[in-house]
Amino acid sequence: MPKTTTIRQQYLRIKSQYPKAILLFRIGDFYEAFDQDAHTVSRELDLILTSRFISKGQKVPMAGMPYHVVESYIAELIAKGYKVAICEQVANCAMRGVIPREVVPSKDSAQ
Repeated sequence: MPKTTTIRQQYLRIKSQYPKAILLFRIGDFYEAFDQDAHTVSRELDLILTSRFISKGQKVPMAGMPYHVVESYIAELIAKGYKVAICEQVANCAMRGVIPREVVPSKDSAQ
């Protein structure tokens, strides 16, 4: 299997801690869902399913939403019975390398 990007490795590590939740992973101004979560988010929220390269020639499914509307999407997912884990960037975006991220508590999400 080709080596994946560092951000993909970070995503997989965090997702493994929340296997029963849809992981919304903050990347800049968007929250992204990947793999099966992307299919679920796309179907349930009527969002476009796209993809992202994770290694040379290998893509994974991706669906996302802008940060400023995420609360309504989270509420809709929870109303449909899904658990949602929100993974935020927890450091300055100007730093070099992969930005540290962690799942944060939310009054609306069930982790």
